Amino acid sequence: MINFLIGLLFPVLVNLIGISGSYFIFVVLGVGGLLFLSAYMPETKGKSLEQLEDEFKSGDPAV
Repeated sequence: MINFLIGLLFPVLVNLIGISGSYFIFVVLGVGGLLFLSAYMPETKGKSLEQLEDEFKSGDPAV
C-alpha cells in the first residue's frame, strides 16, 4: 500500500514542489516512522518465543 502511495504521489509532488522538496517530505516521514518504532515497539532480541508469548499475553513488557 505504501509503495502504491509513493508511486502515485511522487510525480505529483515533483511537479508541485520540485524533486528536493519531494525527497525531503519522504525523508521526514521515514525518520518519523523510525522514531515511532523505536519508541513503541518492544525489543525482542535474545528472547525465546515462550517469553514473547508470555509478555504479549500479560501486556507487561518487563516479564
